[in-house]
Amino acid sequence: PGSKCFNHNKEMWEERTCQQVRQWQHWGSGCYKYECVSGRLHVIVANHTYTCFQTGQQLKIQIFFQGWLHIGTIVCPPR
Repeated sequence: PGSKCFNHNKEMWEERTCQQVRQWQHWGSGCYKYECVSGRLHVIVANHTYTCFQTGQQLKIQIFFQGWLHIGTIVCPPR
């Protein structure tokens, strides 16, 4: 798959453990792998796939990765 920059929504991404909560200081957009299959955009985040069904759809991301729970949102782009 290729990669592309996608907008985040207006909320800061967080990383959490049982002892800590961190918020990303640099946010607003991020680059992610993606692929188009059967007319749908699939965004790949840490080996998890999220599917866009419509423009502006907000993909809620909650992934446990490298000891942290990562929480944030990716906004599906126009077709």
